[in-house]
Amino acid sequence: LQNINALLISDNSVALVSEILSVISLPLLFSLLESDDPKQVQLTCAVLDKLLSHLPALELVKYGHYIELGLHYPGAKVAKTCLQALLRLREDKTIQELILAPTMLHLITQLLGGKDLQCATLATKLLLQFYSQSDYLDMLKDASFAELEQLLQGSDIVRYRVFDLMVQSCLKGGPKCFKIVHESGVLSKLVGDLD
Repeated sequence: LQNINALLISDNSVALVSEILSVISLPLLFSLLESDDPKQVQLTCAVLDKLLSHLPALELVKYGHYIELGLHYPGAKVAKTCLQALLRLREDKTIQELILAPTMLHLITQLLGGKDLQCATLATKLLLQFYSQSDYLDMLKDASFAELEQLLQGSDIVRYRVFDLMVQSCLKGGPKCFKIVHESGVLSKLVGDLD
């Protein structure tokens, strides 16, 4: 892992990434995250970070199961690596389908309420991609607003992350998004909290 990481630091071209992935598979790398050795997990994340940052969308979709496992992994570094990979390709239709899959969307929403600020910020950026488009927001509102409602029961910090996401959705998405968010009752809760 140290040698691969050093090699990727010196040359992180797409050609080298492809060559490394032809020898060492992503499933094998993700399996190394199950170690109890923090140094191994840190090195594996560093390698995955560099590899996933060059992986094309169609390749990343093939490893969607491992991305889900990474989002569920207890260490924030792994989740951050997976969120960054999704965020980089979020405009791609196949990646959007992957993100909107119920399990993936649930895991991303849960990271919004997690302890790690970087993961919560990345999760907000990903969710905002869809919550600021009225078509997506309307499609997602039942399941997503139920999950956000649970997060609103959490700490003040988590509650205001949810409020921030909803306000940003209204600002970026315009009147249609505002109407959907308003009907959810989240904005009334925000005003109640401020009162």
